[in-house]
Amino acid sequence: MREKARKKDMKSESLDFVTLKDALRDRNINIRQICIDLYMQPNQYNFVKSPQGEKTPSLRLYPKTDSFYDFAAGTGGDGIRLLSYVRHISDHEAAELLCDYYRLDIRQQDDDTSRRIRQERERKALIKERRNREFHDALFCLISDLKNRTEKYTEMLQNPQIKPFDSLWCFLIQEIEAAEYKLDILCAADCDTYRRMKSDKQSDMPSDRPQWLSDILQILGAAGRFTATEGEIQQIRQAINREANRKPHVKSGKGAA
Repeated sequence: MREKARKKDMKSESLDFVTLKDALRDRNINIRQICIDLYMQPNQYNFVKSPQGEKTPSLRLYPKTDSFYDFAAGTGGDGIRLLSYVRHISDHEAAELLCDYYRLDIRQQDDDTSRRIRQERERKALIKERRNREFHDALFCLISDLKNRTEKYTEMLQNPQIKPFDSLWCFLIQEIEAAEYKLDILCAADCDTYRRMKSDKQSDMPSDRPQWLSDILQILGAAGRFTATEGEIQQIRQAINREANRKPHVKSGKGAA
């Protein structure tokens, strides 16, 4: 029995939690799915009952950050911690349970393999950082160019030689309107189109930011300033779908309709 327990401890210690989280993320298994499969079904507001024992659910899941917080006990954490908390087991045992349930083989490899995995993760992080920098540089550069173009064409309209409604006057007006329309999107100034740039965590109201990013990429691409990869476009589409399916939290009470 002791030998069996010792092997189990060695097996648990061999787990790499970072690699496990990466494997879960690659399989699109977030904390809500873990809760559904291995604990209980959350309600529409991502609340479940605390293992402390209660009538009203006070443990809330946050799928966007892949975390939870139990307001009854004042504790929280990631998906591994959630499972260890609700099952009353150690984090290592929870990690083993996740590996077995989802059939994930992420045992810690030798030093060379671990180093290659770490280097690959760092390489991807550097690529993401570089792409973000290129995106912001292209965005601010185009904003500056459009503002300069608007000012230049507006100044040209003051020339008395340009008569209202002639071909040049119409061209300048169209260019100014087109530039201002793009600036409204790039600067998120069009409040009628983009209602909320950040999701409301209290009410679970959706955010228009993913759609805004999609519109920006279209403008930057058409201007030849920045071309998004298929992977980047897919991520934004998934974010748009998540926000579109977000259910608003309606508070019950005397004031509720």
